Amino acid sequence: MTRETLLAELETLTHGARLRRLYNLGRESVTNPETQALLETLSQGETVYERTLALSACWGSGDARLAERARTDRSRAVRRLALDVLVRFGSDEAVLAAVQALPQRKVRLRYLQVLAKAKRTEVIERILTEWQAAGDSEIARFLAYTSPAFVENLLPTLAERLTPVESARLAARHPELLTRTLLSRIAATPGRDYLLLGLCRAALTPLAHCRPELALALVTALRATFPLGTIGLPKALIHRCPQDIVALALATDEPLSFSFVAIADSLESAQLVALVQKHPHTLPLWCGLGALAPEKRRALYAACGLGWRGAGGELPLALVQTLPDASLRHAEARRCWGLSSLATVPEQRIPYAGVLPWDEAQTLLEPFLNNPDATLRGLALTALCGAAGYDEEALPALLTLFSARAFEQDPVRQAMLAGLAKIPLGRWQAGHLEALAQILAQARSASDLSLASATHAVALVTKLLARFPEWAAPELAIWVRTRGHLDLAPLVESLSAKELATLEPHLLPVLRSWKTRESEHYLVRASVGLSTRLRQLPGTVALLEELLHDSVNGYTAAHLLTLLGQTVRERFRVLVPALLERDKSWITQRSVWEFLHRQRQDLLTDEFLGRRAFSGRFSTGKTRFVLPVRSHFGRWTPRQQGLFAQTLAEVLVDSERPNPEAFQAVKQYAALVDVALAPLVELAQEKAQNLALRDTALRALALLDSSQGTAELVAALDDSRARVAIYALRSVVLELPLTRSLALLRETPRRKITVAKEVIRLLGDLSQSAGLADLLTWAAEPNLHRDLRVALVRALWAHREHEATWLVLRQALESGDAALATIALRAPNDGLSASALRRQLELLVLGLRHPDPLVRLQALGIAQGMPNLDGLLTEPILERLNSSLFGEYTVAAFALIRVVGTEHPEAAAIAIRQTLPQRRVLPHVVESLCSVLRSEHPRYQAAGRAALEALRTDPLTGKFQTMLALTALEGEELVAWLERNVPEGENLAWSIAQFEVPPRQPGRAELRALLSVHPHPTLRRLGLAALIGETRGSAGWTDEARAALARFCQDEHSLVAAAAQFTFPPETG
Repeated sequence: MTRETLLAELETLTHGARLRRLYNLGRESVTNPETQALLETLSQGETVYERTLALSACWGSGDARLAERARTDRSRAVRRLALDVLVRFGSDEAVLAAVQALPQRKVRLRYLQVLAKAKRTEVIERILTEWQAAGDSEIARFLAYTSPAFVENLLPTLAERLTPVESARLAARHPELLTRTLLSRIAATPGRDYLLLGLCRAALTPLAHCRPELALALVTALRATFPLGTIGLPKALIHRCPQDIVALALATDEPLSFSFVAIADSLESAQLVALVQKHPHTLPLWCGLGALAPEKRRALYAACGLGWRGAGGELPLALVQTLPDASLRHAEARRCWGLSSLATVPEQRIPYAGVLPWDEAQTLLEPFLNNPDATLRGLALTALCGAAGYDEEALPALLTLFSARAFEQDPVRQAMLAGLAKIPLGRWQAGHLEALAQILAQARSASDLSLASATHAVALVTKLLARFPEWAAPELAIWVRTRGHLDLAPLVESLSAKELATLEPHLLPVLRSWKTRESEHYLVRASVGLSTRLRQLPGTVALLEELLHDSVNGYTAAHLLTLLGQTVRERFRVLVPALLERDKSWITQRSVWEFLHRQRQDLLTDEFLGRRAFSGRFSTGKTRFVLPVRSHFGRWTPRQQGLFAQTLAEVLVDSERPNPEAFQAVKQYAALVDVALAPLVELAQEKAQNLALRDTALRALALLDSSQGTAELVAALDDSRARVAIYALRSVVLELPLTRSLALLRETPRRKITVAKEVIRLLGDLSQSAGLADLLTWAAEPNLHRDLRVALVRALWAHREHEATWLVLRQALESGDAALATIALRAPNDGLSASALRRQLELLVLGLRHPDPLVRLQALGIAQGMPNLDGLLTEPILERLNSSLFGEYTVAAFALIRVVGTEHPEAAAIAIRQTLPQRRVLPHVVESLCSVLRSEHPRYQAAGRAALEALRTDPLTGKFQTMLALTALEGEELVAWLERNVPEGENLAWSIAQFEVPPRQPGRAELRALLSVHPHPTLRRLGLAALIGETRGSAGWTDEARAALARFCQDEHSLVAAAAQFTFPPETG
């Protein structure tokens, strides 16, 4: 076989068939020298197409020698394919050389991931070993793709360099090694390290999926310094370790940020009760009470039922309906019906009758069934449906009642049908169907039947299809025929394959009648509703194909073809060639040209590539249709690409074309392989008339597969096109081998500031710190333009493990220039070594003392997520409390408490003493401390006590002392403080409000007991407030709480008795 013979054979094949042929040729070349010589000839071909063919054969031969040569090919497509072949078949040395030459970090990561997938672990380890020897800072990014032994050897030294992304990757691949390392770091870290927390949080989700016990160990270790809500438990861990997580939740009084609804059924009754009482928001039972076992619902109702009641004493209907047995439901429903708070609100009262026995419900609802208010009649009829849902024997009476109301107005009819649709399927018997059919027929006969009513009717019949298919299928077909525009999607989604097969014979005549009666819009709408299940409806598919061929409406035909392409792909593959044979204009439809471009390239003939115009259903024949394909032209043969390039070139010289069409043609032309450069160069000339098109052409020059446009782009850097050309060059530079990228950047003209800035950015993006030396040369220039220095500081972010970098960053912060300082501070703080992290903290200290307030404010925000190594941040943050700027001292107050409050409680006292003379600042320091005390009371209690002691020196801070005392102190200690500092006036009002909030910390009942019997009336008044706060929790107004209120009502002091006698618990019923 000759080269010409092979190319001629491949010309007639699709892209997929071409690759299969080349794979077989590759296998043949292993034993056939002639075939091997043929592939060698192709690999040295002038066209990208031929060289790509030769590389594609390597997948069959397993021979990587062609790929080793091709990895430096001028074509981007060839280089990428060569790398893929090398990763699979290349020697360790060849792969090592190829990956080392990659200039862009993301590309290197991609190929290391491919190596990992190919299980080339030894190659990855050799690469990382060389990088480590060269001091490459990126080694931690790829550690996860190595063997356990390699990870175990390097992880202890690289642990501090990890980022959350790398932590998650290691957790998925080496869970035990990462967990051991993180646990060691947690144990060695005395205070809060938010960077370490970020690593642990990133690892929790993958660990929860593969090794939940390790994730649980991490959470347990983190609990020593962080609240459970801050750690952020993944859902997978809650699902896999429900008992352990619930035990952790019950052991803390801190607010939690997750839900236990999904695991509620796996918990014991005692655990559920404890959770609802301690953390009610983690288990909103109206979302999942009905899914719990009856004994668990009973236990929850017994413990928390009073707390679930509303202000009027009513239990929400949804909770009543989920009570575990009939006696409880009936008793609670009767109690709610009898409440005086609902007696004048029938809209809220009537639904409770739906939980009662049928006879009782019918008696209670009788006055409302004939009420002139349609809303009340509808509610009453819906309630009767609810009662019948509990009692199968009541259904005949209900159906008789509904049949007698054939002429009800639609809102009432809608309520009736909605109520019937909610009756459980098991309550329906065959004997009920005749009466039900009559009710449905009456509804269809109503001239005012609304879409909502019809939807409820269809939902009812659809539910019955599972139990009574022979009755329900024809009934459904009747509804579809009579309504025409029903949404069939919810209907078919709920049906099984068997039910769907039963329904289709009844539905098909209805659909066919729409076709024959020219009601195509109904059929199209139905096809959309049926789209997700069309594969299981062969008769419907055949009908849609008929309509596609017969319809005179082009939109209908195009829509149906697209639908079939999305749902019944095998029929679509057969239809498209036949349609194109009959009518060439089908190529203008997106589903058709995309199919040809992706799968049937052999059908892309001259006329479809824009060389001739054609007329038909979708085209007049007056103009040529240009395929809107924008990428993956490698699937086409050189002849097809050449024809399409001619078409695009003719479009580009047409000055009458609108800009959007010209822009698209430019991008398409640039995406072609082996095309002439001249058309784009002509458009990109500096003196071109259409500047928008010129700039688009300049950007397109960078997209050319073989980087042919690089020289033109470099030439443009010296004229008015520079601002566009330099940004276009980015993609070229980052795709070239590293040495060529660096050489190109060094040769780039730098007279224009825009060009020089982008050169600096690109130098910073090169891998292996290849551009660092050039960046430091720029930094040494004394009169460097300010914009260039800003870009330089940003480019050095990736090189902070090098000593010289820190000098430049420090100079940026000390320069007094706010822009430079801001860029230096904004560098990510994760992935740094211990020494680099300390340097970053030193920069942050400079930022906290910067003359510009915006820089200081930014530094305060960053400080809140940084570890306070050796107290470096304490003094600078304290200094910021002296600021006269509101925005600064308020943030500083919160930052101080967050950063140093747990490890150095005395810092809170220092802050209080320092801000006592600053009346504007003091409230913010106190409020910040109170805020963290409410969420993390045990950890900040020492800081709260220290601050309270510092406030004692100023008698005018009574309000703030009270605020701190009520949030920091507990039990007898708080009572003793209140005895010494009895609140009065505004302080008393504020204290009462605080006590009336539902308690978060335990011991409120004991505190209330101490206050209730205290000799001082003000403290007894606080005891009453504590009682009210308790009843607002899950316990509600228990008998014990009501008795305590009665005692308060009899108090000898009016301060207590007056408030108690005007406190009204909910009605018991």
